[in-house]
Amino acid sequence: MCFDMQYLLQKRSQPKLQHRKGFTIIEALVAVTILVTAITAVLTVVYRGVALATSSKAKIIAFYLAQEPIEYIRHIRDTNKLSGEANWLLGLDSCLSGDCTVDTRFSAPSTALSSCGGGTCPAILFDQGSGFYGYTAGWPETPYIRTTRIYNPPAGSTNTSEALIDVKVEWRGRSISVQEVIFEW
Repeated sequence: MCFDMQYLLQKRSQPKLQHRKGFTIIEALVAVTILVTAITAVLTVVYRGVALATSSKAKIIAFYLAQEPIEYIRHIRDTNKLSGEANWLLGLDSCLSGDCTVDTRFSAPSTALSSCGGGTCPAILFDQGSGFYGYTAGWPETPYIRTTRIYNPPAGSTNTSEALIDVKVEWRGRSISVQEVIFEW
């Protein structure tokens, strides 16, 4: 075997391409894409969780606002019966003749009940200091509109010893209705 010494020396003096450690541009782009996708997924889950919590809070408030007039009307019925009043629905005329508002902070029906006058009932107000909902002027308005009506006797019945309380709460395009039948005991 014959070696060409000059060829070998020349080959040896040429710099070799070195393998550098690190990422190519394509590897870096793939890594960034994966990272952005993961962050977007996490933020989407967090956003949906916050939206769901806010929606759930609004529904819970609406349900309690719907239940409140029912409890108040039951209280008036019980007070009338315990005091020996012949008319078990005494004081509830505003709600018997049409839609009404019920401000449960007042014990007297003449103060607590107010007819909506054939139109839509006003929005419920909220006192941030006390945490009470009501219709006191000067309190900030909430998105909730509560409508209460008492049917005596309920539709399809001739029994005047029963009454249907129908409460509807509307807010931001949503609504909840709660109904309860009460009886003269």
